[in-house]
Amino acid sequence: MDIESTRESVYRFIRDEMNHGEEFPLETDLIQQGLIDSMGVMKLIGFLETTFGIQIELDRVSAEHFQSVGAVADLVASCEKGETA
Repeated sequence: MDIESTRESVYRFIRDEMNHGEEFPLETDLIQQGLIDSMGVMKLIGFLETTFGIQIELDRVSAEHFQSVGAVADLVASCEKGETA
């Protein structure tokens, strides 16, 4: 899947599952703005692993990788390529 499609899928999931269907700017700091918390990160990881067929290793679970929709999409792309932390 290309990076734009990945971003759109991640955005829709966060919007629908964590932000009550409310739109938000793509560059929003998801953690700082309270859109996702530690439980939300775990829910998002489950979605990413199921949707994209990837495995997110524990050492990749950091605020840096879940700060924005773009950061999450980049994490997915990295995992799809088999890159490590």
